[in-house]
Amino acid sequence: MNAKPLGPAFDSNTLIKQTQRKLVTLWMEQAGADTLIVPAAWAELTRDAATRPGMTAARRWKAMEHMPNSPFMLLRLTEEQDEMAEAIRHAFTEACFPQTSAHDIPFHSDAVIISQALALGTDALITNNMRSIDHRAINDVIRSALRVNTGFVLTLDAALMDAFPDGESAEQLLKLALATTAPANPQQGWTIEQAHEDLTGLCRALEGANMPDTASRLDTRWHLARDLDAVVAFALATASESNALRWERLRGALGQPLRDSPPNGMPR
Repeated sequence: MNAKPLGPAFDSNTLIKQTQRKLVTLWMEQAGADTLIVPAAWAELTRDAATRPGMTAARRWKAMEHMPNSPFMLLRLTEEQDEMAEAIRHAFTEACFPQTSAHDIPFHSDAVIISQALALGTDALITNNMRSIDHRAINDVIRSALRVNTGFVLTLDAALMDAFPDGESAEQLLKLALATTAPANPQQGWTIEQAHEDLTGLCRALEGANMPDTASRLDTRWHLARDLDAVVAFALATASESNALRWERLRGALGQPLRDSPPNGMPR
């Protein structure tokens, strides 16, 4: 049994892209939690893994599934939780999924992911899907049906703003973001100028991923940092020591000759 605290769940739309995936897995690791994946999100991530040739993204997920010391936690539903998830899906309206008919909502992949996260009792579901689902409408239904007073479905942009609101916490977000771009070998060196260039590229990627507030906060915190040398040193150390980022490098090496022995494994 995993003794780590249960944090928010993440949908496949968030985990499928490397930029967002590295940021959320490192965020969860620093918070002392695993990165949660509900069954429906796992199914999306591994779809067609068995039938498509080559080392596709789906096959990388499957290849890492049973390796130990993973930064991920794949949750399973009990029969009772599965029934609860189904009931939640039937409470959703067309306003929640405006591109989907009422008949099809219980089978909609996002509806299934959201309902499973709720049934499992996670704090929230974090997504970057802003097109096919209406977060406000979904949260209104959840409050009405489950009688909870806080929003449940959050965008990754909003979740990071809530988790790292200002001051020292906002600078911590800067350090974590920089760590996702830093060299894995601290001996390689990484100047302040190189770090800023990499941060600028990261901010552009975040803006393209519907995360403008996070991008803006990172840029602001860079210019407000009291000690950039310390910020860059922290990012370098984290890049070298983080199990989550080590897993990301292992993921990228799957299907290619490995120069070094892999870390002590992946999931669950």
